[in-house]
Amino acid sequence: MVFVTSHFGAGSAINRPDIVDLYASVNITIIKADLLRYMVMYAEGGVYADIDVEALKPVERFVPARYATGNGLAGIDMVVGVEIDQPEFRDHPILGGKCGEGAGVGVEDVVLDFDEVISGTGPSAFTAAVLAEMNAAVPEGGEEITWDTFHAMDESKVVSRVLVLDVEKFAAGQGHSDSGNHNARGALVKHHYHASNWPSKHPRFSHPAYGEVERCNWDAACVKKWDEDVEAYKLLSAEEQNKIIEQRSNLDGHKMELARKEQEKAAALERLVQAVKRQEEEAKQRANDAVQEAHGGQQQQNQPAFGFGDPPPVQLPQAQFGAPPPVQLPPPQQPQQPQGGFPPGGWPPQQQQEQQQQPPAFPPPQM
Repeated sequence: MVFVTSHFGAGSAINRPDIVDLYASVNITIIKADLLRYMVMYAEGGVYADIDVEALKPVERFVPARYATGNGLAGIDMVVGVEIDQPEFRDHPILGGKCGEGAGVGVEDVVLDFDEVISGTGPSAFTAAVLAEMNAAVPEGGEEITWDTFHAMDESKVVSRVLVLDVEKFAAGQGHSDSGNHNARGALVKHHYHASNWPSKHPRFSHPAYGEVERCNWDAACVKKWDEDVEAYKLLSAEEQNKIIEQRSNLDGHKMELARKEQEKAAALERLVQAVKRQEEEAKQRANDAVQEAHGGQQQQNQPAFGFGDPPPVQLPQAQFGAPPPVQLPPPQQPQQPQGGFPPGGWPPQQQQEQQQQPPAFPPPQM
């Protein structure tokens, strides 16, 4: 409340005390949240996204390069993105307020209903306000700007200083509006649609027999079938209507039971797979332990408790292998001196000297 008063109260730069009074009078949490985010963006600027939105690209990629300049965004006051592009449903009693133009529900008249929240302060109301602001900038006699201006856009465009991004940028993967998927090159964010529980407090319209039309996810054939069933239901008597409700309830219960059993089967299969993996890992570990115990026991005993260094020498027990027998060498033999000539291997040094001094003895010549 301090933020609202300081930025929008009497005497502030914006000076809209009526907005402060309106905000203070609202008691519905989601309505106050919608109003506050609009006021923060108006007063401070910046980027807004729901808490369950995941950025797929950096924020600087949110604006096409052709619109960015060295001084910021040239001629652009606001950047928005298409979320639902199904104008063929604009006259639908339920979907009409969600497909581009609001249903004109005033804040003071909003009650605990999903569709009125959407149309009162949510995306539909925001879309209507943006279109009104765009048309305020159109010169007199100019063409009116409607949702048709943005239907089936192939690329982003700037209209009345508002950059409107195509549906793939902020709303990829919805399954409708030709939004593509999150793997598309142009997708900037991924909206998980599960962070908030406010719809549980503001339920959608749910037909007693045929449920919510939103389950069709904007599929034309499904929506048409839902509309036909609802109109036919109105023509039935109360007894026939109750019979249809009972049949649909039994059918829905049967579908839910089948879905529950499928979930149980999937869970059981997953548990089995995990159990098999654990058994394989345990068997592998036991085999590794057995190999280490068989081949590394002795080495493990000789290893120090901690630290590094050379391993100690391996001491082989003598009792196992026995002491080596002594080597028996033959006694040295004195070489026999021949009667004449040189002994094998030559003379010893002293005798060699004496022999050199004495002339060799030759046998007398034979006559």
